[in-house]
Amino acid sequence: MVLSASANIRFDPVVSSLVNSISLNQMRDDIRWLTGEDGKSGIISRHSFAEGSRLFISGFAPNVACKYSALVGATSTVLISEHYDSRGSFGSQRAPGGNDDGSGTVTLLRIACAIAHFGLTFRSNIELVAFAGEEQGLYGSKAYAREMREKDASITVMIQADMVGYHA
Repeated sequence: MVLSASANIRFDPVVSSLVNSISLNQMRDDIRWLTGEDGKSGIISRHSFAEGSRLFISGFAPNVACKYSALVGATSTVLISEHYDSRGSFGSQRAPGGNDDGSGTVTLLRIACAIAHFGLTFRSNIELVAFAGEEQGLYGSKAYAREMREKDASITVMIQADMVGYHA
């Protein structure tokens, strides 16, 4: 089955332009803004227990989803996800989340920006989802999976962008 699917893979100039439009410098700027390290965003805390956090279960911020509907009545969904929580964020302003999973978070944001910039439309439904509570027990992704099962959703592909900036 993999062989027959790969036979249909071909170069797509639109996809190539989209990938080439994603800037590593912009990703660095995004993560510095999200973590408050740029001094401009006004973000002073990045943890679920921060004042004003909206919770989907006690102690955790909500999943964040960006959904693009297919041009035609497709029932299949392509899921691209990451998690935006970090281990060590329990009340601490500094968290080791620049890579786990700040790199995935800014990757998802840059994909969304490229989709908007190019005005892309899709033959399948697309969901970009940032999960919460991953480090503490996959809470956000489990909640999302339950929701998809209840809807009898057809997830045809899932790409998990976790620690995409990791260098061994």
